[in-house]
Amino acid sequence: MDALPVFTATSEKNPPRSFFTLIDDSSIHAKIIAKMISDDFIKTYPIDIDVYNGVVYLKGTVETDSQKRMTADLTRGVIGVIRVENWLLVKDKNITDKTQNLLIREKIKMDLLKDPDIGHLPIEVETTMTQVIITGRVRSRPQKQKATSIAKKKAGFREVINRITY
Repeated sequence: MDALPVFTATSEKNPPRSFFTLIDDSSIHAKIIAKMISDDFIKTYPIDIDVYNGVVYLKGTVETDSQKRMTADLTRGVIGVIRVENWLLVKDKNITDKTQNLLIREKIKMDLLKDPDIGHLPIEVETTMTQVIITGRVRSRPQKQKATSIAKKKAGFREVINRITY
């Protein structure tokens, strides 16, 4: 009797796999995807899953360390998984915070510039995670109050500190 033909998937890094190993890896892949889709904590993140000889490689980006850990734990629970290589990255919260601060600052500056009473005045805006600080020089107390009002509309939970002089 002739031997079954062997279908392989090869790369420079990986040796060939037999037809049956390919089927096993595909089955493991499908089971992992099914588990992730049914898990509300994990399903919202785009995660790449590669399976090679029972070793699962997780790639992508998640929000927190606990999501990274939970994804690997869920994967380890699939029958046939020999090992999990967790290459998931956790988003850099500092970059997200900096982007948010920049966005808030630019929205406030835009609204200040659009205002006909104070748009032409030299008002600067600085943002942190907890504060919006406005500085500059205006001609009157009502202009100073208007700048504060505009900043408060876009500041969200941040405290608005008005260091404008007149």
